[in-house]
Amino acid sequence: MGNTATSQSNLSFKLIDEKHDATDVIATAESIDLYMGECLDDKSNSLARQECIYSPNGIARYEKEAYEEMLRVKLQQIPQRLRIDLSEIFILNLMPSAEGGMPHTRPPNVICYPDLSRLSSTSTLIHELWHVHQRKYSEKWRQIFKQLGWEEWLGELPGGLEKYRRYNPDTIDCPLWIYRGKWVPVPVFQSVTQPKMGEVNMWFYTPNGGYHVTSTPSELALAYRGLPLTAYENPREITAYMLSEPTKYVYSSAFNELVKLVGHTSVSH
Repeated sequence: MGNTATSQSNLSFKLIDEKHDATDVIATAESIDLYMGECLDDKSNSLARQECIYSPNGIARYEKEAYEEMLRVKLQQIPQRLRIDLSEIFILNLMPSAEGGMPHTRPPNVICYPDLSRLSSTSTLIHELWHVHQRKYSEKWRQIFKQLGWEEWLGELPGGLEKYRRYNPDTIDCPLWIYRGKWVPVPVFQSVTQPKMGEVNMWFYTPNGGYHVTSTPSELALAYRGLPLTAYENPREITAYMLSEPTKYVYSSAFNELVKLVGHTSVSH
């Protein structure tokens, strides 16, 4: 990953409209990340998803044609880095309640939309493409995260934090990271008895002190100016947020360092 500019494009989109094909894609993804199995095995995450139907939704023929045309147009708005480094991406239409209605990715190259109308958002599409990129080039991203001050944290959270930690399909393979050896962001369900997918607080745990805070630590707030609180849960989310809407973060020191590391083609098309 670097700064070399080129007109080359390897990226393409395939909208999966047949339910049986989409089911097969999900099954393949599940065999890799075990995400839904992990959610079902965890009490809080299972409760939070009890009204969520995680299965393919149908696409009418006229809708498919309209969305395929939308994707053709969007392709030209995707940063060069993504168009060079990625190839075929499967787009799945899920039931509206899947994952609380939030777009997300599954391995190795799948973007899931519980609401296909959100394809109209270029920033959302770019955000999800960066998650695909992060999986495909995971070791390179680990080095980038390290240079930004992040390292994967394999320690144990206090029971109260781990018990109510919300799982995320984009980060399920490496959910916990520590910033500058001090802060571990943890997305925690607001309600311990009735957890909801869209009701999550961000807590910051410090292993050295054995305590957590519920406001953004000053070190993070200064480095990542303008970042929404929910983005702090994982460096994958942080970088996907910043690279998908770069004009919001031009005054962030971490963003400018990120662009140097990933290359200017990561924010230009």
